[in-house]
This record gives sequence, structure tokens and C-alpha cells, in this order.
Amino acid sequence: MRAAVGDAVTGPFRDRTGHLMTDDGPGVDPWSVGVPILAGHRLTGGPGVLAPGHASVLTEQVTAPSGAPSGTVTRQLLVHHVRDADAPTEHRLQVRRLVWTHDGWPLVSPQPWAGVDREDDDEAGWPVDPGVLEGTWERLTPGTAPTGVQDGVVGGLAPRTDVRALGHGRFAWTASDGATVSAVVHPGWDAVRERATLCLTALDDAGRVTLATRLP
Repeated sequence: MRAAVGDAVTGPFRDRTGHLMTDDGPGVDPWSVGVPILAGHRLTGGPGVLAPGHASVLTEQVTAPSGAPSGTVTRQLLVHHVRDADAPTEHRLQVRRLVWTHDGWPLVSPQPWAGVDREDDDEAGWPVDPGVLEGTWERLTPGTAPTGVQDGVVGGLAPRTDVRALGHGRFAWTASDGATVSAVVHPGWDAVRERATLCLTALDDAGRVTLATRLP
């Protein structure tokens, strides 16, 4: 599942590196076009999923938690199907939180949305301390194996410098290879381990996406 942005609904649409979504000329790898926001994967201990697609966006105004100054907040969810990696003729519905980086790029949570009792829609309460980026995470990099099932990788996040906290769960930093990274960190629910956690989704200016779940 890939994304691009445009100034009008009629396009043109470009990805993070400036590729037009219609780029299919000689020498252009079709898998390099578009921001790869989600692909087949298997988190440790969980089921493998294939071919996320046919996505729709649900946008709704919901009541903010008690004490929130706005009274209401906006929730955006991406609704899509996946196929079972172990039985590819079987498919099911998944729903994930849709978030936007501080510079306007859409990304999705690595974890399915767990419902109103387990999710926090009020971005005013999302992490603001860069310290949340430390610790152990299970990472996915959609787009690196576009037609297969990628296993999650457990470890720390990549080395980074110049981390900037931008509020409401938004962060930016410089990666070890010099790329500029825009990230969103939000409270979520680890569907495999059945526990509250933090979820991260990040995009760099080379068009690479990281999805990560904070582990105990």
C-alpha cells in the first residue's frame, strides 16, 4: 500500500522523493514509486498477513477525554483488507490509526486499532519527550520486500542525532546516513502481547518508512 500527495484531487501526485505516481518509464523500478506505508508482515508471535489494500479512510469527530480544552478531537482510521499468509485465499478486515507527520505525510500504525477503550485519540496527550525513542522496539520496513511477508526485527531504533520534539507526538531527527526523518509516536495496543504500548511510524526524505512497536 503506497501513498503520494498532490495539490488537487485530480493530481498530479508525487511521493516523498518527487516521483510522479505515473512514473513507469524505462529504468524506473515500479516498486520504488510511492511511499510504502504498509506491506505484508509478521510480528513476532503473531499471524502473518499479506497484500494489505483496498483502503478507505474514516474521519470522525469524537469527544475528547475529560479536561481536554478542545471538547472534541479528530480520529482518522485506515480501513483495509489483508490476506492470511498461511492461507492466502482467506482474507479479513483490519483497521489502523492514520497519522500525519509534521510536514504533511500520511502514515499508519504498525498495530491494528484496538477500539475506544484502549486507544487515546487526543493528540495533546501524545509523547513530547524524545526519551520515548529509546528502549527496545519491534520494527518493520514496508517496501523492502513488497511481495512477501517481512518478519519484525527486535532492537533499538537506528542511531540518530539532532532529535527535535515538535509536539503532539511529532519528532524529527537526522539519521546516521544523513537522511532527515519525520516521525509520529502515539499510544497504542500491542495486539500480539495484549498490552498498552507506544507505536512509532516514520518517513525519511529518501522515501523509506519504519513502523515500530515499543516492547517491554
